[in-house]
Amino acid sequence: MLGAGAGLIGLGLLGWLCRRRFIVRSAGLLLAGASLVVLAVLWFAYLAPFEAQPLPALGPGERPVAFVLAFEDDTPPGERRKGHLRPGAANRQLADWVRDNATSFSLILTQETVLWSIWEPSADYAPGLPLAEDGKALRGVPVYRMHAHKPDVSVPTLEGLICALARFEASPSAIVLVAHEKHYQRAAADLRALYAGPIYGPCVTEVAYRNDERLGPLRWAARELLGARPRDFVRRNFARPSCDPRVVLPRIEGR
Repeated sequence: MLGAGAGLIGLGLLGWLCRRRFIVRSAGLLLAGASLVVLAVLWFAYLAPFEAQPLPALGPGERPVAFVLAFEDDTPPGERRKGHLRPGAANRQLADWVRDNATSFSLILTQETVLWSIWEPSADYAPGLPLAEDGKALRGVPVYRMHAHKPDVSVPTLEGLICALARFEASPSAIVLVAHEKHYQRAAADLRALYAGPIYGPCVTEVAYRNDERLGPLRWAARELLGARPRDFVRRNFARPSCDPRVVLPRIEGR
């Protein structure tokens, strides 16, 4: 009996040690995984290299279409619901880039925040103010909306690109994709899943973050790596995203 009791105690002790070892190993793996995630976010936020690329050198008379994606704006949620729009420094910088490079394109499509900033470089939008006409020319180049702007409708990057492509009667021969440097890679992957032609990326660098936040790069990196990129990967590969009918705009005549 004594031997049997000692054996049971030994087995119990062995089981406890195995469980303890398993718990310690699991905790170690979790800690290592969490550390890798934190390092990846820090690297993407502050160290990831993004170099501005020149616009493509095309043949005489050849000019690509530009898709210019807006970045996070500075509009507080309460004001947004009432129809206000504060573009913020990032979107004003993207608008500056568009003004400087407009003549490199045959056509420009962008989102409302950048579009407003192109024509109103220093003013915020308030309900009642006139919006720019769709297709208004900037230095001779027409600038269109990718989709309609509605304060109560969120249009993520993937859907925004679907809306933009839907405005063409025929697929563009080449697209220059313009976006915040830390937004560009995901946007390019989304566009590649939708469009088979050449994609060029000037990758505009040193663009600001929402409200010029001190920790803006870190917050955006966490959002991008842990949320937006996995979400877009799943949706573009396993779902059927579409342009929300509430923001669909008519096709551009002759395009």
